[in-house]
Amino acid sequence: MKKIIFSIVVFVFAISFQANAQGGGWYSGGSTSSNATLTKGNTTKITWDEQSKDLGTLKQYSQTEVKFIMKNVGDKPVVILDAQKSCGCTSVDFPRKPVMPGKTAVITVSYDAEDVGVFTKDVTLSFSEGTPQQVLHFQGEVVK
Repeated sequence: MKKIIFSIVVFVFAISFQANAQGGGWYSGGSTSSNATLTKGNTTKITWDEQSKDLGTLKQYSQTEVKFIMKNVGDKPVVILDAQKSCGCTSVDFPRKPVMPGKTAVITVSYDAEDVGVFTKDVTLSFSEGTPQQVLHFQGEVVK
């Protein structure tokens, strides 16, 4: 319930911020490469250090953290509204405050390596102001 209320508050903040911002046409586009860029008009632009990481070999029952770095290279704040993980073996920590222009944000994904074998996992991020969802990906192999 707290997550729903928080999401509503962030959404209302984003809407009110947009209403007070300078007008202009919006265009959404982007790429999913490791150097991905999202663009909305000339005001919001996000770049990633990497969107896909290979974790190599992990020991069974170990916990590993993966950090993805996002930079706001536009001239408007960007808010990460939600992060959906592909399974219960992952948890995601992301900034709840707007990422201001020129600043970076770290999205930390924790993975519990319980099942032996090759794995691939995804985290889908939802952003404010119509920015398209982005998928972060990591993979590896769990051994005994």
